[in-house]
Amino acid sequence: MQGDIVVGIGRQASSRWVRDCADFTYLSADLLDTSALIQILDSVRPTTIFHAAAVHGPAGFEYESDIRALYTVNTLLVGEILEWLRVNGGKLIYFSSSKVFKKELPVISEKSERASVCLYSASKNSANDLIIYYRRKYGVWASVLWTFNHDSYRRPEAFFMSKVANTVRESVRDKNYKEEFHSLDFFCDWGSASEYAEAAVKSSLLQTPEDFVVASGEYVHALDLISVAFDAFGLNYENHIIARTSGDGEGVNVPTIDNSKLISLIPNVIKASAHQVLEEMISKKLWQS
Repeated sequence: MQGDIVVGIGRQASSRWVRDCADFTYLSADLLDTSALIQILDSVRPTTIFHAAAVHGPAGFEYESDIRALYTVNTLLVGEILEWLRVNGGKLIYFSSSKVFKKELPVISEKSERASVCLYSASKNSANDLIIYYRRKYGVWASVLWTFNHDSYRRPEAFFMSKVANTVRESVRDKNYKEEFHSLDFFCDWGSASEYAEAAVKSSLLQTPEDFVVASGEYVHALDLISVAFDAFGLNYENHIIARTSGDGEGVNVPTIDNSKLISLIPNVIKASAHQVLEEMISKKLWQS
């Protein structure tokens, strides 16, 4: 939204990636204090709100110990925003997750059945239900984006693709470097975080609110992703990665990701493959070192 004034809200004391300027202001706030957010909304009076904040961890993360923060940020804040929009007007773009869909589906689309199989997906589905309610009862303009895995060099190192990029970087510098991974035997749909952010912005410009599956539409096996990344530097991943479990994905059923609605209504945004995303992450991490 070129020419618009953007206000970023987060828990950090200052913005890590974008400096304040004429078109951008960062405000630090405790998102567990919902009243603080409402005060900011009353002051800023935004026309469009992007709810990208989430209590979220890498695979295997246990949410039980932080359930209050999980539901406050992922769900309760959504309700507060919807109520504010009901009174004041405006739009909401909510970043949900691919984790909300029922397992073992042959095809995943905007119409697919959702299932709360963990606390994270339960909190996201609860927010989704709030959005449906406010849209139907009050006509609030609100859109849900079910994002599949999206990465960039900004991703914390505990996440898989960022860990792979770090491992390649360290292996280039030290031929004896080794890193342990829990598993290399899984498929994933990885895309570009910057492209998904662009899709979110363009979705807010649509005349009516639309929900979208935001994905590259291509599942990639983790072992293949790693092998190609190491090959590009003349390295053998087996000399640098220790995996507790590995395999070639044979016999594993992966769903078809139907992102045709996104491609139709918001064309020419989703472009980068998983290999290209990882290549860019490695390049930037090498440059930073």
